[in-house]
Amino acid sequence: MTQTDDSSHEPSTVGPQPEPGNEASDGLASSRVVNWVIGGLIIGLVVINVVNALRPRGGGELVGQQAPGFTLPEISTAASESDNAISLSDYRGEVILLDFWASWCKPCHEQARNFASLQENYPKLRDEFRIIAVNGDQPGPNREEKVRQRLRTYAYEGTAVLDDGKVQNTYGISTYPTLVVVGPDGVVDRMSAGVHPADKLAEWIRAAR
Repeated sequence: MTQTDDSSHEPSTVGPQPEPGNEASDGLASSRVVNWVIGGLIIGLVVINVVNALRPRGGGELVGQQAPGFTLPEISTAASESDNAISLSDYRGEVILLDFWASWCKPCHEQARNFASLQENYPKLRDEFRIIAVNGDQPGPNREEKVRQRLRTYAYEGTAVLDDGKVQNTYGISTYPTLVVVGPDGVVDRMSAGVHPADKLAEWIRAAR
C-alpha cells in the first residue's frame, strides 16, 4: 500500500477560496479609496484657505449693523482717580473710534501717536468723535499701569477700558490694532485692521457723521 504524504498537500482554509487575481484587485481598490480621501482633504484645505483669505479682516461682517453693546471698567490716567464702568451706549450720538489694542503690540503704539496727531491737526473735529481704547492684555498686576502709561505717553483725549476677551470676540477681532468706526446712530460704519494715519482717520470720521 502506498502511503499518502500529507505534507505535500496545501493546508485547507475555512470558507471560500479567493478567485485568482482578487488580492491584486482589492489592493488596487483600496489604493484608489486612499487617493480619493487624500485628494478630498487637499481640496477641503484649499477651499478653507481661500475662504479665510477673502474674509474681511477684523470682523468686517459687522459693517452696516448695530455695534454690539458692552459695559467695561474704565482706566483713568492717574491711579489715584476713581475708575468707573462705561457703556458704549453712553456715547450714542457721537462718532466712536473703538481702538482694539494690546500693550505688547508695537503698531498699537504707533496708532496712539496718530490719535494724538488727529486731535492736534484737526481741532474742528475734536468735539465730533470719541476714542475708546479697548485693551486686550491678559489680566495681571501690571495691566492697569500699562494702560495708564499709554494714555500719559501719547497724551490724546480718550477713554481706556479693560476687556476680558468677550468684547473683542463679539466684534470678531483677530488682529491688533483694529479700528472700528461707529456712527452716531450706533451702526458700525467701518472696520479696519492695521495702523491708520491722522488724515485717513479724519476722512472716516467725516464720512460716519
